[in-house]
Amino acid sequence: MHIEVGMIVPGRAGGIFVTESALVAELRKKPGVTVGVFEFGSRAEHESILERITGRARDFVAYDRLVRRNRPDVAYINSSYNKRAILRDLGYAFISMMRKVPLVVKLHGTDLRLIERKPFFWMFLTRLIFRWSAMVVLLSTEEMRQWEASGFPAKKLRMLKNGLALGRFQQNQVPKLDPPGILFIARFILEKGLLDLLRATHIVLDSGKRVKLYCVGDGPIRQEAEALAAELRLGEAVEFTGQISEEQATRYYLGCSILVLPTYFQEGLPMTLLQGAAAGLPIITTKVRAAADYLNEPAHCLWVEPHNPTMIAEHICTLLDGPALQRSMKENNRCLARLFSVEVVACDYLRLFQEAAAARN
Repeated sequence: MHIEVGMIVPGRAGGIFVTESALVAELRKKPGVTVGVFEFGSRAEHESILERITGRARDFVAYDRLVRRNRPDVAYINSSYNKRAILRDLGYAFISMMRKVPLVVKLHGTDLRLIERKPFFWMFLTRLIFRWSAMVVLLSTEEMRQWEASGFPAKKLRMLKNGLALGRFQQNQVPKLDPPGILFIARFILEKGLLDLLRATHIVLDSGKRVKLYCVGDGPIRQEAEALAAELRLGEAVEFTGQISEEQATRYYLGCSILVLPTYFQEGLPMTLLQGAAAGLPIITTKVRAAADYLNEPAHCLWVEPHNPTMIAEHICTLLDGPALQRSMKENNRCLARLFSVEVVACDYLRLFQEAAAARN
C-alpha cells in the first residue's frame, strides 16, 4: 500500500507536526507500506490575498502531478474545519475525486459555529468535500455528535486518536526545576489562555508560593504576553523561551512540576496534554473537546473554566500543597499516555486506509 500524507507548512515543531511525524515514521515500519509526504498551505505567518490564491493554486498543481505520478492507494491530509480550510480542502477533494484517489481528511479542530449556524454557502462546499472524500477523521465525541446531528453521513466519519512516541519521555536523568516549574507550551494565540495563566501566576506568587512559569513557544501575542508579564512585575518568575526543538521541549516536560493549558481554542486533541501525560505531569486544563473524552478529575487533571485566572491559581496552589495528588496524577497520566502509543494508533490508521482503498476498488 502506498500512502501520500499531506502536512501543513511551515513544518515547524507543533502539535500536528509532532503527532503526524510519529505516525508517518511508524507506518513506514509496516511491511508492504510506503509513505510519501507532501507539504501544503501557507508558507508565511501572514499572506496577502494574492499570495494565498497563487500559493494554493501551486499546491493544487503539485498535488495533481504527485497523484498522477505516484498513483497512491490513499491520500491523507491533515487539516481543520474553518472557512479558509474549507476552500483549500475543496481543491484537494476535487482533484482526488477526478484522479480516483481515496482521500482521508483529518480535522485537528472544528469551528463548531459554522456547523451550528449552517450558512448555506459553507455547508454546500462542506458537503462537496464529504462527497468527494472517502473518510473524515475527528478527534472528539463532541465533534462526532455535532457533525452527525448536522446531517453529515456517519459512514464517512471516524473518531481516532493522535499517536505519541513515548520513548522520549522515558528519561530519568532530567532533574526537577527549583523553584517548581509551571509549564505552558503551545502556540501563543489568545485562545490558548496564556494571558490568563500569567495573571494566575501573579496571584500564586502573591500568596507566598515559590514557582517559575516557563512559556515555551511563540506566536502572534508574544509581545502582548511579555508586556503583561512586565506590567505584573513577574520578573525572573517567568521565562519566555521562544521556539525550541522537540528535544529541548522534552526537558521542560520532564523538568517542570505542573502543566497548565487553559485553552478555549477550537481544536480537537491538544498534543501538549498528551505529552504532559507521557511525562507524568499533573495537568490543569479546560474541559473541552477530546480532553473531556480522555481526562478525568482528579485522576489526571484539575479542570478550570476559560478566562478564570483565580481558578487557575487556586488549582496550582492545590497541587503545590498536595504531593500525594501529584504522585497519583503522575502514575495515572503515564498509564493514560500508553493508550496513545503511536505503535497502537498507527494500526488503527492503517486499517482505516485499507478500508478507504478497498472501498474504491
